[in-house]
Amino acid sequence: MITPAKQCDQRMECEETLNAHRLWLYQEYKKDTSHQDKSKIANLMQTTYRLQRNVILEKKSISQIKEEWPFLLHEEHLLNHYNTLMEGEAIDSHELLDAITNRASFIYKALKNEKGRFKEEVINLKQEARRFNNKSAYAIYFLHLLTCFFKEEKQSIYEVFAEDASMETSLSRVPVTPFISTFGSSLMTGRTYVVSIERQVLFQSDSFFRSFLYLYSSYFVFDMEYPQKAKFTLEFVQRYFAKNNGPISRKRQKNEVPSRILKLCKMISRACSDH
Repeated sequence: MITPAKQCDQRMECEETLNAHRLWLYQEYKKDTSHQDKSKIANLMQTTYRLQRNVILEKKSISQIKEEWPFLLHEEHLLNHYNTLMEGEAIDSHELLDAITNRASFIYKALKNEKGRFKEEVINLKQEARRFNNKSAYAIYFLHLLTCFFKEEKQSIYEVFAEDASMETSLSRVPVTPFISTFGSSLMTGRTYVVSIERQVLFQSDSFFRSFLYLYSSYFVFDMEYPQKAKFTLEFVQRYFAKNNGPISRKRQKNEVPSRILKLCKMISRACSDH
């Protein structure tokens, strides 16, 4: 028979073990990357998942989280954390990346017959994408299309800065929410895509899609709410691409789907059935 006192001792031993793992990870982070035990790091990051969630749910700043769990900000471990968190509720991060690149063209099909200024926007984006003649070129502008449709601001998600703009100056202009900055003449030609949270650079990649996946996953990993001026765009990504119909906001009493998101989903369904 396991007495309450024995259960308490076991919980304390478990906590001590997990904290020992956290300290090991902290010390390992200080080593040169060529000398880090990557397999053990990955294993212990999964083992200490509960401790990581506890810290995040205390609503600590990104700087504080980075200090306690530095590996969590690395792409591999952040996405693994997201996949564990979303298990059974949404497709995993790799499937989400495929869904965006393969299904973004459906948005063009659904919106090509829209009237007025929005139709011109669709035409301009398609012309821009045709210059590069590949599927990724069409997919990369899906956020622009969505923000136009929902009458939101793409500058709440990403911005293209001049190629010679400094990182420091650019970061001073971005929101504190997860954000992508790139540098060049267009989103397609950006030389690098930089993800920041609380105006701190956390991830850089030459792939817009990897950067967006990091940005999107960050909202869930760090228990953050979507920005007001891009909330429908990101909720559409969550529901349509990620297949996650769980709670969207702590402020929303019911988990109803906004009518404008339902409208776009129906438009896409009709457009695809016509082809």
